[in-house]
Amino acid sequence: MERPHQFAPAPFNTVGVSYPMQDNTVLTADETAQVKTATDAFNATIQSLASAKGLAFVDANSLLNQVSNGGITANNFTVTSNFVTGGGFSLDGVHPSPRGYALIANKFFEAINATYGSNFKGVNIGDYRILYPQNSANF
Repeated sequence: MERPHQFAPAPFNTVGVSYPMQDNTVLTADETAQVKTATDAFNATIQSLASAKGLAFVDANSLLNQVSNGGITANNFTVTSNFVTGGGFSLDGVHPSPRGYALIANKFFEAINATYGSNFKGVNIGDYRILYPQNSANF
């Protein structure tokens, strides 16, 4: 059986570009719900243990959901999950950008300060690039 992608020139003859991804390569709605349920349970366990032991806690899942749902403003920058220009994630769309990591680090500083009475100052997230565009003052 011939597949339509066999007729498309490179680099367009790939899965997800010239023809849809197959069912075995993507999560179904049911599988996505199972992942969310497992993630929520895992995060609740972590938070419960941290609370029981009096440890500083950062809900990274909640933090990244805030970034994804409107963003977080700090140091005159709003960090969102918008691809390329949002500032929260690198160009692979998965890992945080330097600015995203700085935002996360500041949240850890805040949790440590609140729990242990320390006085970490945090960093100015504007000092950390978002990787693109290189020469824009707006990013």
